[in-house]
Amino acid sequence: MRMDRLWRAIFSNKIRKRNREIGNERAKSLLAGLKNRGSYTVEAAFIVPIILGLAFVILFTLFLLHDKAVLQANLDNVIFLMAEGEKIEKEELNTHLARALWYVDIYEITIKNRRVLVSGKVKAAANLNIPVLSFFINGKEKFILAESYYKIQPEQVQRFGKGILRGKNDT
Repeated sequence: MRMDRLWRAIFSNKIRKRNREIGNERAKSLLAGLKNRGSYTVEAAFIVPIILGLAFVILFTLFLLHDKAVLQANLDNVIFLMAEGEKIEKEELNTHLARALWYVDIYEITIKNRRVLVSGKVKAAANLNIPVLSFFINGKEKFILAESYYKIQPEQVQRFGKGILRGKNDT
């Protein structure tokens, strides 16, 4: 029985020594790999903000394009409704035009409802207080959208003659 314990003690000491040696080799190889890994942290510190900045520039540019398209569609709708005879008050124009806008503010609306033609112009601006994007467009993007629609359609002119434009014929 004593011999058995002695062999176990010797054998377990050998196993422990071998595990320590293997563990030391693994630790050395891991430390050798970590020496090169610090450069990735420095590179990521420069690359990640640049990528995030570009992503935000693209995102806010898409917001601006969305608002331009929505504002043009709203202006087209208002001009069409006015040409078809619907009465829209000046106080209601801003609510009609600003529907579903995310980032753009309307600062001037001009609608001319003439005898033959209804035309409109909207001046709008987007305040972009994003450091990277404001560097390129000075923090504010202004644009003007215009639309016109004839009250009298070309087929009516063909049918009734050019006198309809002067108001001689009633249809």
